[in-house]
Amino acid sequence: MQIVSLGLPGDYHPATNLTVCAGQSATFTVTATGTAPLSYQWYTNGIPLSNGGNISGATGPNLTIGDVQLAQSGSLSVVVANLCGSVRSLVVTLTVVAPAPPTVECVADKTVPCGAPWGFDQPSAYSTCCSNVPAQLISSNQVPGLCPPVWQGVWQAVDCYSNTATCTQTVTVVDTNLPVIQCPSSLVFYSCTNVPVFYPVTASDLCYPNLPVACTPTNGSSFAPGTTTPVCCVATNCSGHSATNCFTVTVQWATNCCGVCLSNLLVNGNFEEEPDWGSAIWISWFDNYAKSLIGNELPGWTIETNHAVTIHRTGGADLTIINEGGVYSLNTDGEGYDGTMPTSIRTSTTLPTSVIR
Repeated sequence: MQIVSLGLPGDYHPATNLTVCAGQSATFTVTATGTAPLSYQWYTNGIPLSNGGNISGATGPNLTIGDVQLAQSGSLSVVVANLCGSVRSLVVTLTVVAPAPPTVECVADKTVPCGAPWGFDQPSAYSTCCSNVPAQLISSNQVPGLCPPVWQGVWQAVDCYSNTATCTQTVTVVDTNLPVIQCPSSLVFYSCTNVPVFYPVTASDLCYPNLPVACTPTNGSSFAPGTTTPVCCVATNCSGHSATNCFTVTVQWATNCCGVCLSNLLVNGNFEEEPDWGSAIWISWFDNYAKSLIGNELPGWTIETNHAVTIHRTGGADLTIINEGGVYSLNTDGEGYDGTMPTSIRTSTTLPTSVIR
C-alpha cells in the first residue's frame, strides 16, 4: 500500500490482497511521503497490532507475520501520521489456508521388451504451499498371476508440511523371444517288458529359464519292446510364442530276455499257459521228434529271419503227430519251455501277430 503525501491527508494506493499457507510468512509494506517524522500503526480487523510472538513491524512501514496461523486471517490496514495529521490506508485481506497434500503425476504406463533395460520414470510433483516437492520410488513389485508379467512402481511425494501423495506407474514386459527346447535326438532302451520313459526335456528363453513343456505321448508313457516311437514336445512362453522339437524313443529287446520271446507264443504272455496253436503241427519220426519253424510256419505268428521256434517231442508212445498228445518242449533260439500237449488241438484264430526274436 502506498500513501503519496502526508502534509495533509493525500492520495494513496492500497496493497493487493494476500493468500498464504498456514506456517508461512505474510509481509505487508506501506510507502508514505510527508513531513517527518512519520509514525505507523498496523491494524487487523480494526484492532491495533503490537510486536511480539510471530508479529514484527507493527509500528513500522513493513509488517511481517511469521508462521501465520489460520486464525490470523482477516483484514489489515495501516494508519500513517505526523504532526499535520494521519491517513488510514484502504483495507486489504489476509487469507490463511490449510496446506493441501501435494500433487504427484506419474508418467504414462508403458510396455517394454523382455531382456531390454528399463526402469520406472520420475514423476512430476508440486504443491500450492511448497516450492520444492521431491518424489521417490517407495515400492516396485510384480503383479502376481499375470502373463505377460506386469510390474508396478509406486512413487511418493512429500511436501514441506510432511503431507504425502502417491501415484503408480505400470510396466508390462513382453517376451518377443522364441523358446528353445533342449531334448535328446533319440532315447534307446533295452528291456524285456514295457518301459515307462520320463523325458529329459527342458525349455527356456532369454526371459524365462524354466518354461512348461507338453509332450505327445505324455511324459511317463510306456513303450513296448521292439518299437520306435516319435515324441514331439511343445513349449510356449507367456507372450504366446511357441516352439516344437521332436525325438524318438526306441525300446529294443534285451539280450537276456529268457523266455520273453517265447512268452509271445503263450496266451497273454503267461508261461503257465500253453500255446494256442491255431492248427495242428505235424511231427513224425521223420522229423526226429522235432520240427523247426521259421517265417510264418507257426500259424498266426511271424518269425524273423535268422530266428526259429523249435518244437520237440520229448515223451509219449506215439511217434506220429504232435496233436496226439504227449510231452513236448518249445525252444526259441535256445530258450526253452516244457509242457504237456492235450490230445485235442485248440483251433482259436484270435492269436495276435507277433515277432519272435
